[in-house]
Amino acid sequence: MKKISFELIKKIDFVLIFIFSILGIVTWVIIMISIFDPFRSRRSVSNEVAIVEDETKEEIREYIEFNEKIKDVFIFNIKSSKIKADGLYDDIPKVSLKSGPSFSAKSGNEGITNLIFIKDKNYEEYKLFESNIFIYRYRFAESSNRNNISCDKNIYAVVNEDTNNDKTLNTKDNVALYVSGYDGKNLIQISNSVYKVIIIDKNQLLFTEYDGTLLTFFLYDIDLNKKTKLRSIEQECPEKEIYL
Repeated sequence: MKKISFELIKKIDFVLIFIFSILGIVTWVIIMISIFDPFRSRRSVSNEVAIVEDETKEEIREYIEFNEKIKDVFIFNIKSSKIKADGLYDDIPKVSLKSGPSFSAKSGNEGITNLIFIKDKNYEEYKLFESNIFIYRYRFAESSNRNNISCDKNIYAVVNEDTNNDKTLNTKDNVALYVSGYDGKNLIQISNSVYKVIIIDKNQLLFTEYDGTLLTFFLYDIDLNKKTKLRSIEQECPEKEIYL
């Protein structure tokens, strides 16, 4: 029986130690990469409107800022830091006056949950909606859109709730369509779920509704408060486009 020399044992021990050292270094490198990977924190920018959870340490702020004056009515936004709405209102003209310096730098990305109207004669004050919701888009009376068309009434696209429970408020939820007088009175709901809305002429809206199978086109005459069905077509669910 051959005897294993002491020198051979030393060489085998050295090789095993070297192999385990290499494995240890590789494992350490993999762990460090997983912790400090610079690409891990990169996320795609989203225009969606996120709901901030109540469990967060950030204190939820609700405050008021001045929007604009139409005829004899001052209009104020009620905003909440619970709703982040980055860039949503960028194409809606409004004044730069804010209700307080502490919010002037932060209020642009926070969602409008209601509107307050105040008459400049008797200072009568009232809210557009009885309870705060989320005003996704809006256009006030006599304010021209991108096609230089205006209407004599205010138009609002409103997300009443997170209908698909994804913790985000956007056009994947039901978007209701409302109109009111320039002073916020005589609020009327035209549709509880619209897919596309276009101002096609002065005081005329063209919008669509979808029931899962049929896409239906409607014409709404603001002057007559008349909703007319134009036609229906069977097709797949279209993407929502809410531009006022």
